[in-house]
Amino acid sequence: PDPSSRYVMAAWHQEVCGILERFLKDIEAGKEPRVFILAPIRHGKTHLCGLAFLLYVLGRHPEWPILFCSNGDKKAEDDSVDRQRVRPAAAEVFPHLARPTSLTPGTKETLKVWKLATGGQLASYGINNCPAGVNAKLAVLDDWYPNTEKAQSVAYRKKVIGNFRGAFVSRLVEDAGILLMGTP
Repeated sequence: PDPSSRYVMAAWHQEVCGILERFLKDIEAGKEPRVFILAPIRHGKTHLCGLAFLLYVLGRHPEWPILFCSNGDKKAEDDSVDRQRVRPAAAEVFPHLARPTSLTPGTKETLKVWKLATGGQLASYGINNCPAGVNAKLAVLDDWYPNTEKAQSVAYRKKVIGNFRGAFVSRLVEDAGILLMGTP
């Protein structure tokens, strides 16, 4: 089901929106902010932070490279599909987010990577498969463990921590921000 079709803003969501707005202002000011949002499952973290906020940031800063990582390529692709579904509505506010009717030379448009003519991009990957050459002014990591079993595995946690340090943090450009979202 499409969460945006029945999305109801609660006080918690309004508080998170305030946190995200300050986070964006801190990135703009070059403060290299770090935000960690923890909330129970089905509280709208991915919808609010990984969908609406990312489109808002890309709308406001179409020149920024944005990296979205999740616990696996499948979840990252599913989240990208959700962003594609609401992209036309976002393009009503930010016309440069409209999906191109034809691609200009040098423009790449895939499920994993949207490259805008303005120089910005939104790349979506699994934390364990983030390729070299992807930079980020804003880097978002959502639900880095796919399930409780993986979260409790020392070996898997070490792998995720290694990839966080090596393949995630190393992608940051100067003055970038990091947003982490997870379930406690």
